[in-house]
Amino acid sequence: MLVGPSKHVVNMYHKFLYAPAERQAVLLAEMRQESDQGWGDQTDQARELGHNGGGDTPSLGGPRSQPLKRNSQPKAFYDPSLQSVSTVHYESRGARIGAAAIMTEEEERVNVLVPREFYVWRYQVHFDRDCFQVRCGMLIKTLTGIELGGATTAQEFQGIPHVKAGTTLIVEFTFMANLNAGTYFLNAGVLGTVDHGEVYLDRKVELGVCKVLPEETALTTALVDFHVTPHVHVQSEAVSNRSTTE
Repeated sequence: MLVGPSKHVVNMYHKFLYAPAERQAVLLAEMRQESDQGWGDQTDQARELGHNGGGDTPSLGGPRSQPLKRNSQPKAFYDPSLQSVSTVHYESRGARIGAAAIMTEEEERVNVLVPREFYVWRYQVHFDRDCFQVRCGMLIKTLTGIELGGATTAQEFQGIPHVKAGTTLIVEFTFMANLNAGTYFLNAGVLGTVDHGEVYLDRKVELGVCKVLPEETALTTALVDFHVTPHVHVQSEAVSNRSTTE
């Protein structure tokens, strides 16, 4: 039905799974057409991070990747070439996720982040019809699809009881960038109850992308910075086995 990189296939399957029944046949046809066209030799990262049709991926090196500095401290900034073009948009069920951005606490838009600083993942949701038990969510994951962590605005069936048609919500999630150097995706989603069950009213997978800058003195490994403080103590010293003669 659909042939391609595993992460993309899984994303499309989830889109199909959560689509209304009347839309699933159309989605199947779109997936078959995509398989017929093929992915060619282009790498996953080229497709996901701003492939412009000319075979080039956005430049993440050079001057753009050097953080601006204030009082000799690195500062987050916005790189317009760092964009996600692999966003998967679920079928709308009465809500539409709109503009999204990562902001600093000083209201500056950024996508190149300094580790261990606070940021806000912000997006808009517009409601085309009355929706019930509404709650929103976010997720941060790696380029290969490993889910690192996220949050929702409320527990299941404890969301906003009633959101009227024509309403626009601004959703914000404040988070600390406790991640090692690398590039990461951000998801956005809004859920509500339909026929007594909770479904996605709208969801955008890999809507945002950010890069976390390296720290020269960092001792952390792998992906997540757990704020580990290492200590090494000498418990006992080795005893020499060399004998001495008088």
